[in-house]
Amino acid sequence: MFDFLAHSLLTDPTLIAANYDGETDQRLECELESYRKHCIAELDRLTVEVSHVAGSLSCVGSAEMGSLSSLKRAALYIEQMILPDPIFPFTAPKSAMSSTMSGYLGMGSSSEKLNRVALAGAVKDVLSKRDMVVGGYLKFYPVSYHDEAPVQIPIYYDANGYTDLVPTPILQIFREKSEIFTAESTPGGLIVTDRLEPCRKIFINFKGTRPGTGFIYNLMSQETLSFDDETRIAQFRLSTPSFPPSQAHFDKWVAESLARSAGSYFRGLTTDISLAQSLSSVYACSSSFDSQLLRSSMMEVDKGIPENAIECVLKMKLPYMDKISSRDLMSLRNNDGEAFQSFRTDLEARFRELRYESDSIVIRRKIVDIEHEMSEVQVKAISNKIKSVRRAAVVDLGLAFSGLAAAVVTSGVSLFGTLTAALHGAKTYAEYRKDVKENPCYFLFEAKRLTKSQKPEDRQKKVRSSGGQAKITRLSATGGVLRDSEQ
Repeated sequence: MFDFLAHSLLTDPTLIAANYDGETDQRLECELESYRKHCIAELDRLTVEVSHVAGSLSCVGSAEMGSLSSLKRAALYIEQMILPDPIFPFTAPKSAMSSTMSGYLGMGSSSEKLNRVALAGAVKDVLSKRDMVVGGYLKFYPVSYHDEAPVQIPIYYDANGYTDLVPTPILQIFREKSEIFTAESTPGGLIVTDRLEPCRKIFINFKGTRPGTGFIYNLMSQETLSFDDETRIAQFRLSTPSFPPSQAHFDKWVAESLARSAGSYFRGLTTDISLAQSLSSVYACSSSFDSQLLRSSMMEVDKGIPENAIECVLKMKLPYMDKISSRDLMSLRNNDGEAFQSFRTDLEARFRELRYESDSIVIRRKIVDIEHEMSEVQVKAISNKIKSVRRAAVVDLGLAFSGLAAAVVTSGVSLFGTLTAALHGAKTYAEYRKDVKENPCYFLFEAKRLTKSQKPEDRQKKVRSSGGQAKITRLSATGGVLRDSEQ
């Protein structure tokens, strides 16, 4: 991914700042097409690279896991995080029929234009996480490639009203969480109202999903004009009557649309889970709705120790983790690997019993207690021990110098004086290793210390002095799925 982006106009800082103003649609689309070809050509190699990280805990995260805050917390436990490539969806091939249908349904010609603001945001999002990629922790994967809409608009029919697309208990969850509203086409685009009444355009959303996710359906009238028995070719006429359907027809259509939305959403979720399994990874999401689906009686399985630990870590507040830079965090993970592994093991042990707790309030309280014990009590103990070791080292050093000075005055540098200096130093270091670095919370102590090592303005000065750089638009063919920068 970065091999391509390093030499791409997509990452030109001037163009990004201007949302690619001045570049033609043709050139941008050509660049995106080249990016698509590059990602697909490298997909097998990327898959092998992701799947064969020996002994690592790898996690495929949903789009909501992409915030720097979530990534930094997850980095305390997860060895490899895989996120959906936010640029790749912009490379999806366009369908002439979908474009024509979008225009007819009032989406406007602008619905087919490249959303430059969104593209610039996706590129900035990727660049803001570059240090995590370089650190070997984060990888981007073209997840949307496995769930792209067909080029041609398919024809759907189900005698059971699409209720068999998902298991009945799962469908019930979708029904309970559904929000359905009348939608209206205007010259400025599609407007979703706050009501539901007989109409020919509706918007369906599910409470608890990430913002920007929803489904649009249009109820059209269909007339068969001709059918050739030999060629098996039929000709239809689709139109949108100016009057609403009857209440019975409308209710049936809404129920079918809801079931189709549930099927589409559920298929996307299971595709992500299947992808995680194929990459030898666990799957993590922060959407409350996805979490409810995964915990349903139809899908719930015994939660493993790593999966439980990931869930608990993401619920910890750890406010100082927002202050540590990605580069410092990656350096800490890579340079203090022994401390990192010790900390991960300790986390698993502390969170293990919560696997069997069903009361969310009890879980929340226990996580708060564990966080306080690790982040405050243990870190404070480490800090006090370090001060104690330093004081002991100063005293020992004074004794050693005294012994050496006496030896020099009487008979040169004696063996006794040299051994005195060496033994005192060895004792101090051994105490340091035993009581400080072997504490499982030493990794957390170092992470917290790094947030205080430099003031924000000093860090910016260092960056500048070293020459561094401060780091519903389209109707799809499947039913209209609407699909912090760190310096």
